[in-house]
Order: sequence, then structure tokens, then C-alpha cells
Amino acid sequence: MTGMRGALIPMKELADAKMRLADVLDRDARAELALAMLTDVIEACRASARFDVTAVVSSDSEVFWHARGLGAKPLAEPAT
Repeated sequence: MTGMRGALIPMKELADAKMRLADVLDRDARAELALAMLTDVIEACRASARFDVTAVVSSDSEVFWHARGLGAKPLAEPAT
């Protein structure tokens, strides 16, 4: 029996994404960049055909909707 292979992609809340770029990009631009990068990663994982499931772990509902729209499974980040 072989196991299931999954890609697990962690994603910060969009409000906290790409903070090192805060001097040159406002919050909306950083969020847009983060979602574009997430899109690239999800699409690469799915196109590789190496994973049975691609999942995104986050606490951000906008990230969940975006991931779901790309065919990835959103997983709620556990509270700490």
C-alpha cells in the first residue's frame, strides 16, 4: 500500500504578508503580491502531478476562498 502525498502550503494573514516590503508597497499591494505568489505555488503543485492533495494552512478567510478557487484545500490554522 502506498501513502497519500500532499503539498502543505503555510500562508500568513494577508494583513501581515510581505512586511519587509512595507516601505515600498502599501497593505493592498502586499496582499495582492502574496496572493499572486500563492497562486503560483498552488498551480505549480497541481501541475506537477506529484501530489494527491494540495492544501493551504492559514487563519485568513480571504486566503481560504482564494485557495479553494484554485482547487486547493483550505485548512484552518490551529489556535495557539
